[in-house]
Amino acid sequence: MSYEGYTQFWCEKGHHWTAESYEDIELCPVCGKKFVFSNSVDQTNGSYSNDFKERIDGYIKPKLIKTISKTCKCCGNKKILERIYKIPTRRKGD
Repeated sequence: MSYEGYTQFWCEKGHHWTAESYEDIELCPVCGKKFVFSNSVDQTNGSYSNDFKERIDGYIKPKLIKTISKTCKCCGNKKILERIYKIPTRRKGD
């Protein structure tokens, strides 16, 4: 029997990232802080119910709070530096 899925992480500053379930990742790739919340997303038997109306894999949709960006002085294009998300307090179904 196999397992297919990944883990969602949030650090104390609100950065969100994902990693394969078998990877040993504890530090935020943006700021280097340890994660304060994680959630397993189990895709072994699919991600949606038979009618495709509900996710069944445990995924938590990240809620964006703020985007920090910088505008280039030469061309005016914006570069996103950070995205800050609300840190979940509990997993779906808990």
